[in-house]
Amino acid sequence: MRRAKHGALARALRTFGVRVFRPGQHQVIQNILAGRDTLAIMPSGAGKSLCYQVPALCLRGATLVVSPLISLMKDQADKANERGVLAAALNSSLSDREEARLIREIEAEKARLIYTTPERLSNKDFVDLLRRQRIALAVVDEAHCISHWGPDFRPAFLEIAASLRRLGKPTVLALTATATRSSPLSVEPRAVRSAPSTARCTTRRAASSSRLSVAPERSHRKRRARR
Repeated sequence: MRRAKHGALARALRTFGVRVFRPGQHQVIQNILAGRDTLAIMPSGAGKSLCYQVPALCLRGATLVVSPLISLMKDQADKANERGVLAAALNSSLSDREEARLIREIEAEKARLIYTTPERLSNKDFVDLLRRQRIALAVVDEAHCISHWGPDFRPAFLEIAASLRRLGKPTVLALTATATRSSPLSVEPRAVRSAPSTARCTTRRAASSSRLSVAPERSHRKRRARR
C-alpha cells in the first residue's frame, strides 16, 4: 500500500512538472494524503495550488476547489487541462453551452478538479450534483475571505460549512496568504467544518532571514464549526 501511494505521488509530481518541492508544499501534501484537515498559510508565489493539485491525482474521488476569484480559477483549470488533468471550472462567466458540457463531465465522473465559487456551492441543485460524486478533498482558496468578505458583501462564504456537510466528510484544505499570526483562527478548517484534528502549516519569512520555514501544529480537541 505504501509503495502504491508513493508511486501515485511520483506520477502526480511528474504530471505537474515538479522536481523539487517549495518550502511548505511537502508538509501540506502529506497532511492531505493522510486525511488531516489542514490550514496552509503561505505567501503569494509559494505554490499553494500544487498543494491540492498533486493530491487530486492520488486520492480516490474528485477534488472540489472553492475560489472567490473567477480569473484565478480559470487560469488554474486551463493549466491543469493543458497537463492532461481534466478540470471543470463552473462560474458565472460561462455560456449555457459551456456550463452544460462541464456538468456532463462532472456527472460522468471525468473531472478530477472541480472549481466553483461560494455562490455556486450554495446552490442546492449544484450540491445535489456533487453528492452524486465522490468528493475526496474540499479546498477553500483565499480562505481569509470567510471572515473578511462573508459578513459584508459575499454572504455565500458563510454557507460553505453547511454545503460541505452535505457532501459527507471530505478532507478540508484551507489556503490563504494573508492570515496573520494574531488572528489565523478565522480561516482554519473549523470555520468550514468541525475538525477534530487539524494540522496547521505556516510558511513565513523569518525577520532576520530570507529563508522560509514551516511550522506544523496539531490540535486534537474537537471543535464546533463556525457558521
